[in-house]
Amino acid sequence: MVDSRPVEADPGVIRRKRQCEGCGRRFYTWESTMNPIRHRANARAARERWRAKHPPEVKAEKRRLNDLRYEAKRHAAETNQPVAKVMRAWNVPPPPSQSQRSPA
Repeated sequence: MVDSRPVEADPGVIRRKRQCEGCGRRFYTWESTMNPIRHRANARAARERWRAKHPPEVKAEKRRLNDLRYEAKRHAAETNQPVAKVMRAWNVPPPPSQSQRSPA
């Protein structure tokens, strides 16, 4: 590390100037701490927003599908079959991709 100093705009962030020992190239890294209490509070608030927005039937169906996917993975591991093949045989839809998920 060549230099280390706090960022003026955010005192919780430290900017460090580093140098590669192999090639001598210099670069910056930014490091900050995470507030675990605020992180948990934000996650809890997001869960509550989701629960308030979705009726109990939607939650029950989501839990049922997640349980089926879990069992399909276990069955696939026990029988040495691809998970996708087991899920198709059980008529279990694949989990939504990250782009299909609704924002929290």
